[in-house]
Amino acid sequence: MIPPDEMASMQSRLDEDRAALSDLRSYIEQNFMLDAGDGRLRFSELAQLYRNMGYLIELDEYRARLAGRPGGDDLPYGRFEQLRRLEERLRGRVSVGLGHLVECAEENGAEEMARFLDAELAAFSGLPVREKELYDARLDWARLIVAQTKSAIEFGASNQILDIASSGGQSLHMIQRVQDHSFALPLPPGDGSLALGQRAAIAEHFKTGNCTEQSWFAATEAFQMLPGTEISVMNHRSDHSYLVIGPPGFLESAYVDTWPRKPTVANFDEYGLQPTSETRLAFRGVADGRNLREEARPYIRKLPDRPSPLPPMEYETAVQAVRRAKIADQVFHIVRTTDHSNSDSDSEPEEFPGRGHTLSEAAFAATAAPGVRSSSPAVAGHSRFAAPALAESLTWQARSGPVSSREAAEPRLDTASPGPSPAGRRAAGTPQAISPTRARPRGR
Repeated sequence: MIPPDEMASMQSRLDEDRAALSDLRSYIEQNFMLDAGDGRLRFSELAQLYRNMGYLIELDEYRARLAGRPGGDDLPYGRFEQLRRLEERLRGRVSVGLGHLVECAEENGAEEMARFLDAELAAFSGLPVREKELYDARLDWARLIVAQTKSAIEFGASNQILDIASSGGQSLHMIQRVQDHSFALPLPPGDGSLALGQRAAIAEHFKTGNCTEQSWFAATEAFQMLPGTEISVMNHRSDHSYLVIGPPGFLESAYVDTWPRKPTVANFDEYGLQPTSETRLAFRGVADGRNLREEARPYIRKLPDRPSPLPPMEYETAVQAVRRAKIADQVFHIVRTTDHSNSDSDSEPEEFPGRGHTLSEAAFAATAAPGVRSSSPAVAGHSRFAAPALAESLTWQARSGPVSSREAAEPRLDTASPGPSPAGRRAAGTPQAISPTRARPRGR
């Protein structure tokens, strides 16, 4: 596996090269001018290149806000989603435009400028490959974190029906102790990482945790294993928590969600829950190699003996147990994190074929219990787990595949957003040729 310090360096270089796009855009505006001579580019092509670069800069600004970096909470998610869907196409168009600028500089004898632009083009065109390389490196570590989390949280979740059944009901019983705040002593102010370790240590002791506890335990593992890497725990509006290794929203980051029955590490585009205006950071920090659970143990009261495993119960017995406990509207059957085929996909048969669902807001709203469908309309997008998953009024309906699919239509972009075009100083008219000025290259 790639060492953590090398992954941290890979992230820094990616951040630098993506940020350089803004300087490059300014450089192009300053060093290319309109004239009446012949040239490789027409004015309209330069204007389009300038706009496309602006869209990509805007997208990265939105991602920085999503990752909790400066910029506030006023993230326009509709616009963000539009740009994200078009990112690959926009990058391709910018690469073509930069290539034409290199040829234009060469034809006009601006050799130093041509070399500078060619180097910038190589760095920009290589971004997707480098993002994938960093994601693949993080994928190896994320799989290890998933395995260790599932091993430590042996009984699983109290709101996953198969975890209740496989643990003999222990996850259902132990969650009350895990969420009993009387075990937690006051923490010193100013260190959110200790709170992370405290809650994770209690969940580890009782071998039980729902999405919040599992994501916090996974975060403590990442904090110890991956010094120099940004670690975030996100809270989605569906009342669901998950871990992100790397800056949220960026394609090189790994989305780690151990709560589904068969968790699959995914990137931003593949993960089953996309961010909304109600998605919030529960924790963000840069890992430093500390064992947060050990550091938090002095702030935990004496715990009772660790629980022992019980024989598994039948599925129908687990269903009856949650009905008696009157928590049927809070128990689900989410089988996997994503439907996208990747190297984490396995060939294991489903325990109850056709019954489980893939993680999504629709699965929560329509119910993630195995093949269950409510007689009342689903409350899609509700801010809580709204599905009456195991209520008496439900009927079994065998299902397969995802509950819903994402709209694939390509949106139209508002070309006013990225800022003024390089035509600002000259009225638009007949398309004119473009040639570089003789100024020395600026920027990086």
